[in-house]
Amino acid sequence: MPRDSKQNRRSFLGKTAAVGSTLAMGSMAGCADDDPDDGNGNGAAPDELGEQVQELTYLNNPQDYSPQRHDAINFIGERLEEVGFDVNVEVQEWGTLFSRVVDEQDYDLATWWTFFFAEVGDGLLEHFHSNGGSNYYNYENPELDEKLDEQMATPDPDDRRELIHEIQQTLMDDVPKMPLAHMEAPNLYNANVIQNWEPHIRGFNSYFNMTSLEVEGTDTISAAWPEAMGHLNIYAWSGESKLRYQFNMLFDRLIHIDGDYEIDLDLGLATDYELPDEETVIYEFRDHTFHDGEEVTAEDVAFSFNYVVENEIPVFIDQTRYIDEAEVIDDNTVQINLSQPLGPVHLFLGHEIPIVPKHIWEDIDDPVQQETTDDIVIGSGPMEFDYWDEGSELGLTRNDDHFVGVDFENRYWRIIPETSTVFQLLEDEELTYEPFGRVARRTQELLEEDNHLDAAQQLSSDFWHFSMNTDTLDDVQLRKAAVEALPRSGIVEQFIFGFAQRGFNVVSPAFGDLHTDDVTEYEESVDAARDRLADAGYGWDDDGLLHHPE
Repeated sequence: MPRDSKQNRRSFLGKTAAVGSTLAMGSMAGCADDDPDDGNGNGAAPDELGEQVQELTYLNNPQDYSPQRHDAINFIGERLEEVGFDVNVEVQEWGTLFSRVVDEQDYDLATWWTFFFAEVGDGLLEHFHSNGGSNYYNYENPELDEKLDEQMATPDPDDRRELIHEIQQTLMDDVPKMPLAHMEAPNLYNANVIQNWEPHIRGFNSYFNMTSLEVEGTDTISAAWPEAMGHLNIYAWSGESKLRYQFNMLFDRLIHIDGDYEIDLDLGLATDYELPDEETVIYEFRDHTFHDGEEVTAEDVAFSFNYVVENEIPVFIDQTRYIDEAEVIDDNTVQINLSQPLGPVHLFLGHEIPIVPKHIWEDIDDPVQQETTDDIVIGSGPMEFDYWDEGSELGLTRNDDHFVGVDFENRYWRIIPETSTVFQLLEDEELTYEPFGRVARRTQELLEEDNHLDAAQQLSSDFWHFSMNTDTLDDVQLRKAAVEALPRSGIVEQFIFGFAQRGFNVVSPAFGDLHTDDVTEYEESVDAARDRLADAGYGWDDDGLLHHPE
């Protein structure tokens, strides 16, 4: 339920009160360890050592991009060196960092803020299947691949839930990726202008989170994001948050979910659906128009599904494996013929494939390479394109003909990398809200002051991750040792100021009964990491550097 301004402030400050002043690096809660005692402080070492474990490059964002994450990565690097890893923390501009990890896999360790899609099985498949589009850890597990495929083809919800639990257990034992913190990051906002934020698993960037807002004294809300978007081509992105939040406003989907993670037929184009068999889904959809005034027809809907298959659109490549063909049944009905059974058909297909105007896209032969133009941002979504000052600001305006309305006319999205600048603009009432969830000591200070700022919070699917390139860390014991040493509790307290839960599973508790607590636990201890490595035959040289078994 929505809470009023005072309740929000009390909740926010209550979570931060225990944090107090910045903790000293060496005394973070849950992080202090004594060195293993072998007489020389280097840990137990066998008579003969194998090759030294290679240097690990840990990519870090600039300090002004995300100060807390920058400092946390440096601290994690120091902790790993206590274990015996040789760690080189390398600072990269965010766009370069993201490309090196996701596109080139030219890294060993990486950390940033990420999330799973609304459909849990989709997220697991995308990130951990050996052919997954976001498997930038190069993780391979043939048995897990089979389970990932099986859960996607399982229609019974109970059977599918059991499979998803088993997948989580395997992943948290193999640990190619470890959550550091499940985010409850605050959405700072001007309480004189906006009230009544409601939770949504997409966080505070979901349009459907904004339908409850009460906006006073203005027809415009404005937000900030730390990085430029690069383009506005819905077929050329890689799933980045900065673009997802724009596309979800510009383009309708057949299916949307509400804040309780349930399908709500009032939010999407579809008004009804039918599953006559395991390889067929039929959608009926409402009368509606595109932003240019053209009617949304069954031809447009069928075209939208077929187009991503015919052009092998990378961002929807997992979806295309399940789509055989979409066909028109009548003016307001489309049938999707599947190439194989698909359990989460609505969230995996209906919720993901954008409905685009056929009359614009049918003559574009290479959609992925299509440069941004005014016509390709035409959708039927609840917001329309207004203007784009590339690298600086994007303006969207309300689609008054949309079936889901909001209490504002314009939303401006400004590109502001520096956190301090964002806080100042919030203070000066030049920004209405801050959807990125930046947390800093200044966040606490602003809320403790008698001003117009407040905060909304929720546990979301977002998390800070610690990812390892399994081509480098191909021994699971090395990965487990690295994870064992991660000071997750201390990171939540010191660097995220208590606005998160300690990470322990790639599927957040925000996903309800699809999440399980029954996964491998790790101790947050340098001692435990070194003991694990010693038991696996690893040793240390006189400089304390880690070596493979002989």
